[in-house]
Amino acid sequence: MTRKLSSGQTVVGDTAMSKPVYYVQGCPTCGRRLHIRVAHLGKRMVCQHCLGEFEACDPANKQWAGSDSGVDLLARAEDLLATAGRQLEFLDD
Repeated sequence: MTRKLSSGQTVVGDTAMSKPVYYVQGCPTCGRRLHIRVAHLGKRMVCQHCLGEFEACDPANKQWAGSDSGVDLLARAEDLLATAGRQLEFLDD
């Protein structure tokens, strides 16, 4: 397929924008499965369900999920309590 631009140049191939590519990552705070654009890898994200913050990462290459240790479980509980407080503040406004 060849297209002619307004500048007179020609472009060969399909010039339509490609569809975004998503992957699934679990929220480390609430565990919900989130569909995240690949373009957001390495960026800070916020779960729309619990407002927990996390880094978008490839679970196959980075150990992002919590382990079985009690310290990780306590940290997750503290995150849940903090996000619950933020949700209550949001609802009060």
